[in-house]
Amino acid sequence: MSSTSPTSRDDSTFPLVGSGLTRQAGIAIDETIEDGAAVRSGELQIRAIATPGHCPDHTAFLVNEKDCLTADCLFKGTVGGTAGGGPTGFTDQMHSIMQRLLTLPEETRIHPGHREPSTVGDEREHNPFVRVWRGLDPEGKECCRVNGEEARSSSSARITTARTRPGCGTRTLATRS
Repeated sequence: MSSTSPTSRDDSTFPLVGSGLTRQAGIAIDETIEDGAAVRSGELQIRAIATPGHCPDHTAFLVNEKDCLTADCLFKGTVGGTAGGGPTGFTDQMHSIMQRLLTLPEETRIHPGHREPSTVGDEREHNPFVRVWRGLDPEGKECCRVNGEEARSSSSARITTARTRPGCGTRTLATRS
């Protein structure tokens, strides 16, 4: 892809595959792949898992049922932000993590778009966001401001959830412990 434009490609050696929503967003892709569909590349079977939240067209890829490329949805010890996810970004992100990614076998390795890898089992037990969402740790009640916006912080989980302007959903910001 061109470093100057995400909608054009400089190299068409390999097909660029994405969701239909990715194409609708104006990204130049060669093929679309639907949620749950799989493609083969040599010895690799790659299955698409729709994981909206970080952005509406976000897709994770499960490779050979053992490794999941989670991009900016789930990280080791944190989760991706939801500012680009639209009005339902926070709710979509939580569903994508809890109902899509964390339902994979616990030994499944996750590979985020940046940061170190982890496993589904480790994130179920140790990720502070997941622990709050599972009801294992309390959500904080302390009020604060994040980037000039009203927010609520959970000091035990090191989570800040900032409410954006009315109708725009919730944005999640994470701090590393």
